[in-house]
Amino acid sequence: MSNFWVLGIFLLIYGIIDLLKKEIPIWPMFPMGIFGIFSMFERPIEDNLNYVIGILIGIGLLVLSKITKEEIGYGDGFVLIITGLYLGYQHNLMLLLLGLLVSAIVSLFLMVLKRAGRKTRIPFIPCLTIAYFILWRVCYI
Repeated sequence: MSNFWVLGIFLLIYGIIDLLKKEIPIWPMFPMGIFGIFSMFERPIEDNLNYVIGILIGIGLLVLSKITKEEIGYGDGFVLIITGLYLGYQHNLMLLLLGLLVSAIVSLFLMVLKRAGRKTRIPFIPCLTIAYFILWRVCYI
């Protein structure tokens, strides 16, 4: 349960930073990543493969970021690497998919209000934060 709050506060802080600055500082994430790696030692070894695969989701986003010339930000990929350390493969994939859904809903809402167009970039981490708290409520991650 404490890891839930640690990750929730992390996402909340980074969501606010993403909203205000539209960029994600990478270096302050390292303590969170190190804490996540150490928390892997508390779990049985066979469970850790699930968490290592969860990291691959973020790495996949980093690759997409490189391919799209940062249409998808590097910070989004690094955040999903961190969440993979804490959530594992299945929950991290659900987090990404629900975050994309929340992002689509927000984008549609902004387009209806004529506050955004097709090419408008919206910050993704706040959508991921909303998705995280929805997942916690629904799946008790």
